[in-house]
Amino acid sequence: MKRALIALALILSVVAGGVGTVAAQENSTTTTEQEGPQSAVIDVGPHVTVTDYHYSGGEFVVDLHADLPTRIAISDVLGQVDEAGAREVPSKRVMVNGETTVRMEVGTYRGAAAVSIGTSSSAVYLSTGIRPVNPLAGGSATVGWIGGSALAILMFIAAALWVMRQEGGAPEVAGDA
Repeated sequence: MKRALIALALILSVVAGGVGTVAAQENSTTTTEQEGPQSAVIDVGPHVTVTDYHYSGGEFVVDLHADLPTRIAISDVLGQVDEAGAREVPSKRVMVNGETTVRMEVGTYRGAAAVSIGTSSSAVYLSTGIRPVNPLAGGSATVGWIGGSALAILMFIAAALWVMRQEGGAPEVAGDA
């Protein structure tokens, strides 16, 4: 009986550990030098669209198309986000007429870069995506529940085995002391 319980405990711990490892492997990401979509069409205003964007070598590159000449403002969103206090936001204004490529040096935060592009009537936010600080943030709740349940069951089994081993394995009858 003891061997069966120990074997069951070992199997549960291996399965619970394996599920967590697989989930962590599925959610891992790799960082490349050039980040952003291959092609994106995002409306900034009534006459301006973002046709493509990417981040490479400390610089955010945005390709824009304007049906009519339009002035846009591009701002670094994450440049100094990790520093406390009031800061001036790096930005510049550009006249977009037809196909225009805008380049802006930007800062990063947790490996991500982002800019906002705005016209007089609307704005958009372009980002490479912030990586979470918590290495378990990419896991699923199901894995957490299964792992936690398996751990709780293993603790109950371990406690029962310890008590049985310490007490000699046989229950005592009250009053026979």
